Amino acid sequence: MVISKFFKKQKKQTQPEIKPSQPAPSSTDTLIAKIKTVTDPSELLTTAQQSDEALQKAAKNRFAALIDEGQLTPEQLSALTVDTGLILSILAFSKQKNLLEQQLASLSQQQLCEQAIKGGTAELRKTAAGLLTEADILEQLIKATKGKDKTVYRIAKDKLNEIQEHQAAETARRAALQQLLDTAEKLANTPFDPLLNGKIKNLQLQWQELDIEPTEAQQQQFDDALTSAQKTYDEHMEQQAAEEELAKTPVEPEPVEEAPTPVVEPGRFIEIRKTLHQVLTDQILAMIESEEITEAMLNHADEVLTESQNEWRTTEEEQKASKEEFRAFSHLCTEYEQLLLAFRSLDSFADLVDQCEQDPESSAVEVLDQILHHLDFLASDNQPVVVQHAQTVLKGIEARQEQYKKEQHQQIGHIRGLIRKGHWAINQGHLRQAAGITHAIEEKAGHLDRIPQSLKQQITQLSEDLEKLLDWQDFAVLPKKKNLLDKMQALVGSDQHPEAIANLIKRFQDEWKLLSKGSQGHHQELWEKFHAAAQEAYQPCKKWFEEQAEMRRRNLASRQKLVSELNTFFQAIPEQPDFSAIEKAINVAKQQWRTYSPVERQANKPVQQAFDKVMSDIQGTLNQQYQAVKEQKKDIVEKARELLELDNFKAATNKAKELQKEWQEAGKTWRKEEQKLWKEFRAVCDELFGRRDEHNRQMQAEFDKAGEQAQALIQQAEQLLSNDQLSVQELKQQINHLSHEFTALGRLPRQNQSSLQKSWETAEQAVQHLISSKDKSVRVDEWSLFDQLIQSDEAIDQVSAHTWRHVPDSVVKAVSNRQAADAKTTQSLLILMEIMAGLDSPESDASLRMQIQVERLQQGMTQNHHNQEDFSKLLTQWYAMHPIDPAFQERFLAARNTYLKIE
Repeated sequence: MVISKFFKKQKKQTQPEIKPSQPAPSSTDTLIAKIKTVTDPSELLTTAQQSDEALQKAAKNRFAALIDEGQLTPEQLSALTVDTGLILSILAFSKQKNLLEQQLASLSQQQLCEQAIKGGTAELRKTAAGLLTEADILEQLIKATKGKDKTVYRIAKDKLNEIQEHQAAETARRAALQQLLDTAEKLANTPFDPLLNGKIKNLQLQWQELDIEPTEAQQQQFDDALTSAQKTYDEHMEQQAAEEELAKTPVEPEPVEEAPTPVVEPGRFIEIRKTLHQVLTDQILAMIESEEITEAMLNHADEVLTESQNEWRTTEEEQKASKEEFRAFSHLCTEYEQLLLAFRSLDSFADLVDQCEQDPESSAVEVLDQILHHLDFLASDNQPVVVQHAQTVLKGIEARQEQYKKEQHQQIGHIRGLIRKGHWAINQGHLRQAAGITHAIEEKAGHLDRIPQSLKQQITQLSEDLEKLLDWQDFAVLPKKKNLLDKMQALVGSDQHPEAIANLIKRFQDEWKLLSKGSQGHHQELWEKFHAAAQEAYQPCKKWFEEQAEMRRRNLASRQKLVSELNTFFQAIPEQPDFSAIEKAINVAKQQWRTYSPVERQANKPVQQAFDKVMSDIQGTLNQQYQAVKEQKKDIVEKARELLELDNFKAATNKAKELQKEWQEAGKTWRKEEQKLWKEFRAVCDELFGRRDEHNRQMQAEFDKAGEQAQALIQQAEQLLSNDQLSVQELKQQINHLSHEFTALGRLPRQNQSSLQKSWETAEQAVQHLISSKDKSVRVDEWSLFDQLIQSDEAIDQVSAHTWRHVPDSVVKAVSNRQAADAKTTQSLLILMEIMAGLDSPESDASLRMQIQVERLQQGMTQNHHNQEDFSKLLTQWYAMHPIDPAFQERFLAARNTYLKIE
């Protein structure tokens, strides 16, 4: 394409030309098209194992299509190859998603993790991640996919959170159960407490509400502890009842000297009890902070407890303590006794804490835990530093112990999972995988403190099954290796395509490796023959691959040249370029770039970056034009919207047509923006034209209605012609009314306007002619009656009495005063009447007629120049004479009637 046409006005500038180069030949598209028709699974398998990703994908898609069409089953696919990754990637393309899930379900958790990381398709990776159930595997997956595969990372993160939440809940439930067991044991070792029965019932209620099922041993421990506590409470209550019964027996009192009853303030006993509480607390704190706990110190502590309890009872006799006071003091005494019991085996509390720090595995940790538990009556702000330190130490030990137990438990669970995977691998005949799993189990079991007997038995059974598989595998693999050797030797000298031969060689080598897993070193002689055949069969492929490499180099060079031409083209773009030509240049460059394929991926990266940059620069120039066109078309849309406000539909639609033309002339913008603006503009135009069409429909409806009315008026006018009952006056009134209505109709339908107008005019003229005919006939008839009446002298009076419409009054008066007729005058009037009627006179009157005509010419009158006044004057003169010659009278009446009919 010659780019110089951009610059027609600048002839001195020469522009670079981007010439399309011939693309390097490639067989990939042809092979892909062929793959879509292949039905032989073996041939497809060869293609699916090639290095070309496009061919691999095409072959896998074809495999999936055959499975979806029922021409191939997953079992038949598994019989073709033992490559699990290939099978999974094929099933991932299938529309039957359950097939992929079924295949993945047979994998170990570690294998699922690998598929979730390295699976060939997103569907395979997501499905594999969704089947993971072990926390440590999920953690591996999260680390491997963080920042790389968001979907798989989220699935793994959610599943790990779910497992951790479940484990945390399980730990909390077990801790709650253990706490209830500890509380029950404490109640069993507690002396009588008035609240003991309530504590037992409350503890039983909490035990029933646990959402974890205790073991038989735990249930027995809890029942025994509560039974012991209940026994303590019942024995004390029985003793108290006996004492109360004994107190009811009357005893003769000895006389004693009455002493005055001391008056004690009620608040004093409360202070005494608080003091007793503080004395016991201080005694405990003193022993905790002491550098050495001696026997004397412990004995003194016992005495302090006894004295305090006695003092408490004394205050009870004077003033009964509240339930809260009694409960707090009883709890303090119980914990005090337990602490003294624990202190008897210690040198000092600080030494106990140091021992726990140095040896977290010693029994001292349990003692420290018990002591801290019994110190729960101490307020947090009243705890010595050594107690706070001990709590910190204990929490750290407990956290480490919990983590260690968790690790041991997970290790055992992992080993059990590996055992299941090992059995599955053995059942599937995957010898190498089974051997690797067995080795991993042995390593992990060596790190366990204690191996459960059931786990030992499972490991032993797995090892025995593996030995059996080894014996069977060695027997079963030999025929398959011989078959592979035959296939490899058959490739020597094959006329197949070099790429197909190379793929087959790689496929056979991979299958040999799979068969040799777990039995390396076996069948060495066969291997040497197989390897030699592979080397010989590969010789024809070297040249082909060298040609492919050369083609990639040529394509890369073509791409580099294209980038150079585009840079030169971009630099030469003038200030006012031909944007359509630039757009065409961009499209041509993209097409050429695609034809220069394949290329070396790594070497192409900088060329691709340069191409993208120069195309972006050129597109930027085009984008400026696109932006201007966008703004222009937005303005056109706004102008079109303004047309919606016009009432003149014709003007609005004409303007819209102008805007449409302006739209076409504006040019193109970005496709998405173009479609969006066109949709808006089209909607406005549709609304405008819709309004016009609706207006036209309404007008057409009115025209059609006017046409129907016009047709009806025409029919009414035509009906007047056949109505003999109507008088002339009635005819005139009705035709005038119909004419007025027809005129009022206005515009008639365009398609039959002319025919309707013509029909109306024809009907109207016919009626007018009828009226004229009837009017003339009436005049003739009236004159005939008049002539008849004046023939008789007796009827003269009737002439005067009659109402005449067409006979002038002057004629009627003339009849009443008739004079004798003058022959010359009579003849002259007769000839004049014949002239006015346009009739010829006899030859005998020719000279007189000529004389009269000459006189009329002299007076400026012609034969046709006459009016009603002349006619009336002539009639008046004629009828004023009597009698008249009958011949003259006949000629005169004929001429008069002719004149009346003409006029």
